[in-house]
Amino acid sequence: MHDHDATIYLLSSDVARILGLTPCAVRVAWQRGQLRSAAVTERGVRLFVRADVDAFVAARAVKRKKLSEDRAARRNTGSGAAA
Repeated sequence: MHDHDATIYLLSSDVARILGLTPCAVRVAWQRGQLRSAAVTERGVRLFVRADVDAFVAARAVKRKKLSEDRAARRNTGSGAAA
């Protein structure tokens, strides 16, 4: 077995299952450049590598944490609340 044979490619449906998203949401993330595909076949099937999926998960976690912190800061300062 060659080293390059060890790479396991995932289909959009596999990635969707891993992420808890729909295949359409995976496609949108790919189109926005948020999720990198390793290859696109002649038939247009996107193939992903697990490391790229894990990087996407990490980026989403950072973004969600930041949004949560921003919401908490707004609540604590009372900004945006009508008196």
